[in-house]
Amino acid sequence: MIFEKEDLTEEKLKAYSRRGVYVIPDKMTPDYLSRFGFKPDVVIDVGVSNGSDFLYSLFPATKTVLVDPLPDFEAKIKTKFGNKYDFDFYHCAAGREPGHATLRIQSDNASKSTLANPTRMQGQNTGSEVTVDVRTLDSISEKYSGAIGLKIDTEGFEMEVLGGAVETLKRTEFVLAEVSIKERYIGGYRFSDVVLFMRDNGFEIIDMLNPVWRVHMFWDCLFVKKDSPLFASRAI
Repeated sequence: MIFEKEDLTEEKLKAYSRRGVYVIPDKMTPDYLSRFGFKPDVVIDVGVSNGSDFLYSLFPATKTVLVDPLPDFEAKIKTKFGNKYDFDFYHCAAGREPGHATLRIQSDNASKSTLANPTRMQGQNTGSEVTVDVRTLDSISEKYSGAIGLKIDTEGFEMEVLGGAVETLKRTEFVLAEVSIKERYIGGYRFSDVVLFMRDNGFEIIDMLNPVWRVHMFWDCLFVKKDSPLFASRAI
């Protein structure tokens, strides 16, 4: 069931709880994410697809860097958002090393297109393949000063993106990443690979933004610096 915020009085919440029904917030919203108090100087969105308005509207005056290899992505974003936000566009993929890669465009949902090298699992339909440029996130972020907020949604290519972002992570305030928990691609990374990489680079998970009690192929994980005061038991 979906409830409007104004309908959820404390009395109603207690009544639902007594019936074994618990209400959880929609965490992919500016309202929810604002509680963390993030203040990046630049936001980088890797794997843009149709855009992440919930993230852009959280920092409406902040420079936002969009990185995506999908054909025509820049035109689609300009059509959708116009001049609402301060965007810089990079029509390329982010990876561990610069070069070229094959983008497998899914025929029924372009937002699920992937650069993941392993063979696709059964049931994922590649409509076409195109060769795209690959740059490291470090080479892109070096053009921007200050603290970074980073979002990654690259359909199984997350470890490659992170591998080319070691310097970027040193001045990153938070990372919101779609991390696979099941075998979406043959030979793909495991969930623990990402967690350990992030730990080695000074980050821990502070929250899951999609409901963890549902059966998912991935979790939207919010990472912050391991020494963040947000980890105090009553910080948020």
